[in-house]
Amino acid sequence: MTDNYNFRNRKVVYVRQYKLTLKVLKFVVVLAAVSNDGYKLYYASQEFKKDKEIVLVNVSNYNLALEYVSVELREDKCLSIQSL
Repeated sequence: MTDNYNFRNRKVVYVRQYKLTLKVLKFVVVLAAVSNDGYKLYYASQEFKKDKEIVLVNVSNYNLALEYVSVELREDKCLSIQSL
């Protein structure tokens, strides 16, 4: 019974690590795409449109991409100043 429990416990850890790795990989891909082309934020999910780091990289490279940013970040004064 203990071996079964340990196996299940390891399985949960592997699944968590996989999800974390997948999330980091998606973040890196979106960050690279946005840094090359400002229009790519249009195709990103809402999760990434709300991420301040991705939006700052995007807006610093392409000012007009502010229209693709989430509503909450559009109202951020720091972001608006960065886009100028």
